Amino acid sequence: MRKQMQVANQINTIVQDMKKELELGSASEVIGYLYTLYRNRQKEITLHEHKRAIHDMKEILNQQSM
Repeated sequence: MRKQMQVANQINTIVQDMKKELELGSASEVIGYLYTLYRNRQKEITLHEHKRAIHDMKEILNQQSM
């Protein structure tokens, strides 16, 4: 049984754009791709990069609620 995950519209749009750009078959593949990149670079990500990513993610989500 497939479970649906609730995703903000702006994030879903980004995932769909990435799916096309990366020529992947589904949103699940996009998430898997991003997770693999994260796992491969996890030890190399600086605190500054992490904080910037969190900041940018919150900005994306705040744009949707406006």
